[in-house]
Amino acid sequence: MDLSAFSIRNLDPNTPNCMEGSFLSHSKRQDHSVIEKRLLEIQSFSNELRASPLAAGYEYPWLSLDDELTPGRTLPIAGYGSLMNRYSAARTLSQEAVMNCSPIVVFNARRVYDYVMSFRSRKRFGLDMPESHCGVLNSYVTGDLHDYFNAVRIELSREQLSSFRDREFGYDLLPVLTLQWGELTGQRHPTPRISYILSCRNPTREGRQMVNPGVQPHPLYHRLCQAGCREISEDFLKMFHETTWVGSQTIHSPSVIP
Repeated sequence: MDLSAFSIRNLDPNTPNCMEGSFLSHSKRQDHSVIEKRLLEIQSFSNELRASPLAAGYEYPWLSLDDELTPGRTLPIAGYGSLMNRYSAARTLSQEAVMNCSPIVVFNARRVYDYVMSFRSRKRFGLDMPESHCGVLNSYVTGDLHDYFNAVRIELSREQLSSFRDREFGYDLLPVLTLQWGELTGQRHPTPRISYILSCRNPTREGRQMVNPGVQPHPLYHRLCQAGCREISEDFLKMFHETTWVGSQTIHSPSVIP
């Protein structure tokens, strides 16, 4: 596989698969047994990605993207938290970018509640929650074939880069393999594509605590994520619950989040 073809994309309308469906157009039922069938199929692609120069990704604040994202080109982002909610995403992204988001599954990475919500975001959500319950989603490349989660694919353009950088403070952009939500159950063997996850790996930045493994999800933020998933489909929401971690448990466990 030529990995160079799967990084920054040229959005020529004649380019195949440059826009793969609207935000709400995919609702096929998926489950773990279906995904298990795809895991071994993408193993060779995973090994190739780890050995590729692309594996380094972009460290925050992604300054090289200012030059790389020339007009007409985009970087595919796997949005896995509030970006899955189109109303929240619209605060930062263009209407076209939001409406052309498509649901995907990310492989070899884990979604975790351990990013500490900024004071600015806490003011927007309300300051009545204790700091122990101000967790926001983060993700990590694990290399473990059995780590996966659902997300939406977003084409990030240069025009949106500054506002996106401000919104996603402290997150690096790391490449991962993804499949379209609707490709999981097909008879053909789909070729995975690269998207970039947001991954905050530094515990502090500019004197601010960024990561706390013991933090609990902020309830209003969590509901925002759930609402975005539910709008795509109930099965998409189910996978969100089954592949999102709080400490050593997924939120699918009744004891984690009511």
